[in-house]
Amino acid sequence: MFDAGEAFWTASAPLLNSRRLTVAGLEFVLRHRAAEFTVRPGAPVWEREHLEALQQADRDREWAKLAEYSRVFGLPRINQGATQAVRGLALLDRTRLVRLADTKHSWAEGNLLLAGLPLAEALRIASASRSDHAKFAALERTIRGNSQALGPEEETALRNLLVVLSRDRDAWPAWLEMCNRYPIRQPQIQAALARALARC
Repeated sequence: MFDAGEAFWTASAPLLNSRRLTVAGLEFVLRHRAAEFTVRPGAPVWEREHLEALQQADRDREWAKLAEYSRVFGLPRINQGATQAVRGLALLDRTRLVRLADTKHSWAEGNLLLAGLPLAEALRIASASRSDHAKFAALERTIRGNSQALGPEEETALRNLLVVLSRDRDAWPAWLEMCNRYPIRQPQIQAALARALARC
């Protein structure tokens, strides 16, 4: 599917004969995908130990540790069909996409759902979702090996996600540790973080 300027669904929405069936089909595509990490046969012991540590940090919601371990693994590959499904669902039934994000209980699942969206939209969906793993996936994507400055829309969406995270006083220190562990590596989030802290 050729999607020039990410405008396919915007142009298609008024032409759909049955939006309900289209939305159900898009959700079906997204619900029937899964992410799985494997260690190749004969891999060094440290690779298995690293994967086990990542999975334990994921289960325990130790966000700073999870962010460190996840850097070693490539992000799950998002095919074009899933990319169009999540973008279509975001436009046609955003509430349903948020409910789908609510069902994500691991970093890989959250990323697999949100990676097909533009960053600002992924941050907005994460902010609206009840899933901490969806929130982590969007935040981790923002800070992962990318020092490029955020645009105004992305910075505001990140600020809003951080404000949402700050409302859980018990969990907020762990999120801050994730964001501020290596500030020099993440200059692109500092303005949004400062704006969020001013709201706390």
